[in-house]
Amino acid sequence: MENFLEGGGCGPIGLVGSSMGGFWSSYLAERYRLPAVLVNPAVHPARFMPGYLGQVLKPYSGESREYRLTGADVDTMRRLESELQQPLRGRYWLLAQRGDETLDCREAEDFYRGQRQTIEDGGDHGFQGFARYCEPIVEFLFSL
Repeated sequence: MENFLEGGGCGPIGLVGSSMGGFWSSYLAERYRLPAVLVNPAVHPARFMPGYLGQVLKPYSGESREYRLTGADVDTMRRLESELQQPLRGRYWLLAQRGDETLDCREAEDFYRGQRQTIEDGGDHGFQGFARYCEPIVEFLFSL
């Protein structure tokens, strides 16, 4: 991914990420000064990772390849989290729903303070009604 982002010349790039993908979108947006839309993002994922240590994870549905989370993975995530410091340099739009059963949206509201935010009552971690934001997301990411 980083080779692609460093390559340039491929046209405008905008990022959209949900949950852990929201964390990665933030990380890449800060590193490469890209715009990003974050949907119910994980703000401090290393906090949750120890609960999965040693478990076999299948990160992609239907994929036979397995992955076992280690303590080194948690340490790496903590290091990456520490690189995401305030004030943020990227251009962000936070989309969050207070009914998220997995993550507390107040953490994201606080972390992305000063950035565009749309916080809705209800919903869930899958962000109910996401499709209504598709066109506005494209406009946000690519309007300069």
